[in-house]
Amino acid sequence: MPRSADSTASRRYPIRPARLAGARAARARVVFLREGPSRVRAVQTYIEHAPDRRLRLGVGVWREMARELRENAELIQRLCLRDLAARYRQSLLGVAWGFVLPLALMLVFVALRRASVLPIAETGPPYAVWVYAGILVWQLFSRAVTLASQSIVNNLSILSQVPAPGEVFVLAAVGQAVCEFLMGLPALAVLCAWHGLVPHWAILWTPALLLALLAAATGIGLLLGLVNAALRDVGAALPLIMLAWMLATPVIYPPSADWPWRLLAALNPVAPLLCNARSLALEGQWLLLNELLAAVLLSLTLLLASWRLFHILEPRIAERL
Repeated sequence: MPRSADSTASRRYPIRPARLAGARAARARVVFLREGPSRVRAVQTYIEHAPDRRLRLGVGVWREMARELRENAELIQRLCLRDLAARYRQSLLGVAWGFVLPLALMLVFVALRRASVLPIAETGPPYAVWVYAGILVWQLFSRAVTLASQSIVNNLSILSQVPAPGEVFVLAAVGQAVCEFLMGLPALAVLCAWHGLVPHWAILWTPALLLALLAAATGIGLLLGLVNAALRDVGAALPLIMLAWMLATPVIYPPSADWPWRLLAALNPVAPLLCNARSLALEGQWLLLNELLAAVLLSLTLLLASWRLFHILEPRIAERL
């Protein structure tokens, strides 16, 4: 009995149906070759991309993108908890690593400052509390960017099987960075109590600034996630880039209004967000207001543009990996 073309194509050239369902812009096509009156065999299977709703403009596509994320909210939560459990499994300190590393960095910078190795100017609050708060906020941004950039590569096996948008893996990585940030907050509270510092009421503005910082980190992570999936050199160079970025940001030294540091702060969207989050929490003062407004607008624009670009390109990159 002759074998049908569909069964031959399915047996010899299986196509990942989950990724096709998630891509929506792709169509599977099979080229057949007739060898006789009753024999047909498939000789090539490939993916053809057609312009569809992923390339449309307007409010509708944003509404649909948001709906996809809402439908996969539970998956994002499960992926985040899975990554956290894997990170701290078989660890003696466990979640204490969330504040042990920032505390270790704080002790190093305090010792270098006291030894006059780092000529850092006076800060309003005690330097130990001040620098720990800066390191904690910086690690929130740095970890979010790093984990998000690796999320697509680390979840390729799931990405090829689960019919979900790739954004869920990036958001799960950002959620892991947020959890690690929350683990370090109790140590900051203990340091404030030890030095007799009472948080200012302006600390209520801090979550909004941290959300803007996470928006920038998520936007950068979406872009780097795509690039890292196609070019693995990004993952190798990213630690060096983040270290240089940290040194260019007032994390361990106070911001300066002198030239060229004011220009550097204006070009660095993380600087005004970090400085204001720390200053509002510890001193109740606003800093670099013009730069802060520009940083918030840039963060939101970067997030929306990166999200849209990721939504268009991710299925095409995933199908070629």
